[in-house]
Amino acid sequence: MATAKNLYLRNKAKEKLAAGQVVVGSGTGTDPAGGVGRAVVTTLAREGAKVAIVDMPGSAAGDVAKQVCAEGGTAAALEADVTDMKQVDHMAGAVRSQLGPVRVLINNAGTQRAIGPVWDVDPRFAAQRSAGQSLRLFPVLPRGRA
Repeated sequence: MATAKNLYLRNKAKEKLAAGQVVVGSGTGTDPAGGVGRAVVTTLAREGAKVAIVDMPGSAAGDVAKQVCAEGGTAAALEADVTDMKQVDHMAGAVRSQLGPVRVLINNAGTQRAIGPVWDVDPRFAAQRSAGQSLRLFPVLPRGRA
């Protein structure tokens, strides 16, 4: 049974998890109407996290960062193609210099390109592609952390 005390403690726990933490969200500025990544970073910002909104050049990353700042949060909009390691390295350095060391990575970037019907795709290929996408953002994390 949810008591007022339990709800209070749950909310306090959330605050402690997000407050002051630096969060990088890739693919969080693409959909100006919303989207999962955008919802996650804006929610974490409301809970006190400093968020880096990272997306492709020409995305709505700047609009999302302005929304976060207008609501009293801290945000930086950064453009980077996560398939380009030079851009990822540059973005990682910019996040550290503007917001501090990264504690949370939301790897939400994806592609619109189909790789085939699910029944025709080799699961090993799909897993390799997915792992490769995740590892490209590794430079964002503090050295020695996974």
